[in-house]
Amino acid sequence: MYCSNCNQDLEEVAKFCPDCGNKAESKPEQETTLETTATLSKSNESSGGNGGKIIWGLFVTIAGIVISVVSYNEAKDGGTYVVAYGAVIYGIITMIMGAVSDNS
Repeated sequence: MYCSNCNQDLEEVAKFCPDCGNKAESKPEQETTLETTATLSKSNESSGGNGGKIIWGLFVTIAGIVISVVSYNEAKDGGTYVVAYGAVIYGIITMIMGAVSDNS
C-alpha cells in the first residue's frame, strides 16, 4: 500500500502516512502503478527532456573552454596550464545526443 499524497510505501495496517501524515487509503496495486508511471512521465517532461541535454552539453563545453583559456592566460610566463579536452568533448557529444534524440 502507498500513500496517495507522497507515494511513500506504507504497511498494510497503517492508518496514516508516517512521512506526511495523510490518511492511508488502500488502492489496488495496478492503480498505484499507473499513478507512479504518470508521475515519472511528468517529472521527465519537467526536467527538460532532450532540450536539457543540449543545454547541459552547452554549459559543460563553455565551462571547459573557459577553464582552458583562464589557465592558459595565468601560465603566460612559462607556467603549466590545463586544457579541458574532456569537458569540451563530453559537452559536444551530449549536445549532439540531445539534438539527435530530440529529432527522433
